[in-house]
Amino acid sequence: MLWLNKYKKETNKGVNMTNEEKKDWEVTLSSMKKHDDTYLIRNVTKEDAIYIAENQNASPKYDCTLIKEDESDGEDEETTIKEVK
Repeated sequence: MLWLNKYKKETNKGVNMTNEEKKDWEVTLSSMKKHDDTYLIRNVTKEDAIYIAENQNASPKYDCTLIKEDESDGEDEETTIKEVK
């Protein structure tokens, strides 16, 4: 039983152990990282080029080549929390 108490103490490290009432929570962590891909798509209409870039860029049916890939260093992060009833 002593090892169980020690385990509980170790697993609660970093958690605010106040007298606040304990409840169940649903926590959603969301992040958005800007990511831009630029494709060269040959011999198609403008509308088809948009469709291919968005949906078929890996398909061997189309002449579609990734020519530039940019990913930003910064992230927009958001935490949403709500009590589970």
